[in-house]
Amino acid sequence: MSEIIDSPKDQTTVPTPAAVASTLNGSTAASALAPSRGEGARSLHGSADSRRNLGTLPLVVAITGHRDICPEDVESLEKAVGDILLKLQRDYPSTPLTMLSPLAEGADRLAARVALKCGARLIVPLPMPREDYLQDCQTDESRAEFVELLEQAELHFELHLVHGTTESAIKSDNTERAHQYAHVGAYIVQHCQVLIALWDGVGSSAEGGTAEIVKFMTDGIPNKFDASESPLDPKKTGPVYHIMTPRLCRPDFEGEKYKLEVLYPGGYSSTAAAAEAFEQSRHHIDNYNRETALLSADKNDDLERSKGYVLPPEIAKKLPKPQQEMLDNYAVADVLAQYFQSDTLRTLRWLFGLAFVSLFWFVLYGERRANLLLLALAMLSPLPMYLIHRRASKGDYHAKHLDYRALAEGLRIQIFWHMAGLREPVAKHYLRKQRSELDWIRDAISTWNIPMESVHSKPEFEMVQKHWVDDQRNYFRKASVRNQEKVEVYEKWVRNLFTWTAVLTVVLVAEVLLMRHLLSDSGHLTLLEHALVNVIGDHQAHAVGELFRDLLMVVIVVFPGAAATLDGYSEKLAFAEQAKQYQRMRDLFEGAANQLTQSLQEGSHDQAHRVIQELGEEALAENGDWVLIHRERDVEVPHAG
Repeated sequence: MSEIIDSPKDQTTVPTPAAVASTLNGSTAASALAPSRGEGARSLHGSADSRRNLGTLPLVVAITGHRDICPEDVESLEKAVGDILLKLQRDYPSTPLTMLSPLAEGADRLAARVALKCGARLIVPLPMPREDYLQDCQTDESRAEFVELLEQAELHFELHLVHGTTESAIKSDNTERAHQYAHVGAYIVQHCQVLIALWDGVGSSAEGGTAEIVKFMTDGIPNKFDASESPLDPKKTGPVYHIMTPRLCRPDFEGEKYKLEVLYPGGYSSTAAAAEAFEQSRHHIDNYNRETALLSADKNDDLERSKGYVLPPEIAKKLPKPQQEMLDNYAVADVLAQYFQSDTLRTLRWLFGLAFVSLFWFVLYGERRANLLLLALAMLSPLPMYLIHRRASKGDYHAKHLDYRALAEGLRIQIFWHMAGLREPVAKHYLRKQRSELDWIRDAISTWNIPMESVHSKPEFEMVQKHWVDDQRNYFRKASVRNQEKVEVYEKWVRNLFTWTAVLTVVLVAEVLLMRHLLSDSGHLTLLEHALVNVIGDHQAHAVGELFRDLLMVVIVVFPGAAATLDGYSEKLAFAEQAKQYQRMRDLFEGAANQLTQSLQEGSHDQAHRVIQELGEEALAENGDWVLIHRERDVEVPHAG
């Protein structure tokens, strides 16, 4: 699929294409794609992004393209790339941009220069050790340019050597060197949401070439570069902004220079459908950034408290900087999840409460039809429900609560995996049954994981066991009991309400039919009227009897309505399903705690790694199921059926 866009010389802005749900602050794809060592964050020497209230979750744009760009084309290509970046900044005003560029000669450096001018951050994955990579620079000026751009990068690191090659092999063997270029191409594709290709559109079988990298983005990365991903999982793909670019080695260029064509992956019903899918993901990112940027200062205590649930402050402040940043990102997602959870619960309580009130007024009016006030209340009582529901739908409280909770839990596990010395990316194991609409969550975790992977630290098994395994075991133990108690309380109330309904129905039948028949010699008085007639007189006794019967009728109808309301509220919050899940997770963490203790006592670090990874995968699957359960229970106006 592709979408043709007028070339920049005819049009100053790029129409909105669409983009994959993703993010950028760091990520890993698979252990094969993980960086081997990094230099840490550097200050950005380029122009800062002038937009205000930017969030912390970047949109990642990567670059691929020809090395031999014609000098006369450089200015026009810079404008074309700049138009794309500026359009993304306008469309997603709360989202920072990050450029992922290996800084090869030609296209890579051109895009890096433009990105820095636009205020984007630059991250540089190097396909091989720096000194070996510099061998590809043709001149001293080229080497100086590389060093200058590298110094402006926020982060740079070297990727692992693949296919069992060695540093000596890549110096002398062009095939081994090409493997590394394909490797870095797979890495940038795995970690970006948009790929810009300065390419002449000519296919090529050259490994690591522009044509292959474009294919990685539209068709998916081959398993040899993405070994940790299940072959049954859908491949990560995304849009390619293809700018028609001549090259020096092919003077017979055919086509319109600088024309922009957006290439989309297959599998969609149309180009428009593909564009819409990727654009929705970008909007999820921008919404998250807007909300994080607007977190008021009075939430600082909540943020610190949230971090304290993961690690005590005295331990957190000793973590490497990338882990501290990941913990900060966890706290923000957690606080936002709590905020939208409160709004969701408040909305549900109002909706179910007002539904019950509405039922009450309708039933009461049915018994007192002459009362115009009751008629007005019966007709107007549903209105607040729809106003509240409309506000909740517009704010998307329910979905945001679930999304941000899922994001926070994924970040928590990624932190502890890294503390345990595991290089495995959480994103590869998370929300596999919830593809598409939740892709942005996996991409966010993957993005924020990039800086963490550039840091090697000693495994802290005891800390992981105490602050994750033991803490989660205790949490699930309490949560399972708490949810089971809630289930029992709601079931008891429902049973009691139906029981009282049956009892009052018997009372009404006895009062109206049986007693009137038995006391027929008393002027068709009911039992209550017969008891009152000598005290207040026939007329008043009859009026009291009528009122009593009306109230009985109202209560007999309202009690089942109240029972249905409580049952619906309990079902909407999935107390029963959660209780079962929490019991399972309690047992799982209990068993893992015992196995981990035994492994550490025996000094088996490999076994400890396996226990921690498998436990994390189970916890991720459980949280994915939790998201799925609650997504099927959206906030809506209570209705029958």
